[in-house]
Amino acid sequence: LKSRDRRFGLDGANNGASMTEVAKTFRDLFPRRKKVVIFGISRDKKLEPVLKPLLQRTSCLIVTKSSNPRAQEAKVIIEKADEIGYKGPSFWSERVRGALQIADEVCSNGAVLLITGSLFLVGEARELLKCRKFI
Repeated sequence: LKSRDRRFGLDGANNGASMTEVAKTFRDLFPRRKKVVIFGISRDKKLEPVLKPLLQRTSCLIVTKSSNPRAQEAKVIIEKADEIGYKGPSFWSERVRGALQIADEVCSNGAVLLITGSLFLVGEARELLKCRKFI
C-alpha cells in the first residue's frame, strides 16, 4: 500500500512459517530499501521462530501491542530480539497509534514499513491508517 508518499505492508503473520514467507517477500519486493517494522504479537505465540526470520533484514524495529488483552508486552519482545542478536535500533510504544508516530519519525525517504505479528495489531493499524476494507 502507499500512503503519504510512504510504502507499507500489513500482514498478520504470527508463526515461524508465515513470517518466513513475509520476510522473504518483503526482501524480494524491496531489495535495496530500508525496512522498518512495527511488530506486536499475542502472548500465546512462540516469539523466537517468528522474530528470527523477521529481524534478519530489519533496519529498525518498533514494538507495540494491540488493545487485545492477550497481547504480549513490548519489553518481552525487545528482550527476545536482543537475545536473538538483533543489533539495529529498536523503539516501543504502548499502543499502535504511538508506534505509527515513531515510524513517521524514523522512516527515511524511501523506507518501507511492515506492520505484522498479529491480526489484532494489523486491524488496529488499518483503522488508524484509514485503509480501505476489502470484502
